[in-house]
Amino acid sequence: MTQRNELTAGDLVRLAFPPGAEILSPLETKSRPVKWAIVPGGDIQPAPADLLLLPASPTMEALEASRTSGIAGIAFIGQWDTSISIPSDLFIVSLPPDTSLRALQQSTLRLLIDREAYLSLRASQIHQTLARHSLEGGGLQAMARAMLDLTGSRVVIHDKRLTPLAQAMAPGRSHVWPDVLDCLAS
Repeated sequence: MTQRNELTAGDLVRLAFPPGAEILSPLETKSRPVKWAIVPGGDIQPAPADLLLLPASPTMEALEASRTSGIAGIAFIGQWDTSISIPSDLFIVSLPPDTSLRALQQSTLRLLIDREAYLSLRASQIHQTLARHSLEGGGLQAMARAMLDLTGSRVVIHDKRLTPLAQAMAPGRSHVWPDVLDCLAS
């Protein structure tokens, strides 16, 4: 059980990771507490409850070393090596190919060190982005697209009667989208 002020691996993915990050491990591993995020190399060695940020899918040897060191999990850029089974006791996240490990480490550490300041900064960034789209006159569809880009979540902007006015969804989710809109309309 995590303490109230501890952040879990799932919290980090939700609050600091880029849209498109995909959790590959069992959902139970989302509740693992994370104390630090590191990009290993040189003399830097992971400590228990660290989150490793890797430039590629981990090797079998790296997974075994990670399990014995007690780290919270691994986030890596790219696709999982299908010749290796996903461990059920380690948090594993696949990151989009354009992810900067340095930027991800910085945002993760900001969140770990001062959650309130990070959330305030993130809210300000979101507000500025939406205000800019509003001033540019792109309309509700541009706002919905901006919110999708910011959050990685599907977006529906609707009126008070739940009539959809604008919508945006990530590719690959289109097969369920008509059902979502039908549910809102009923």
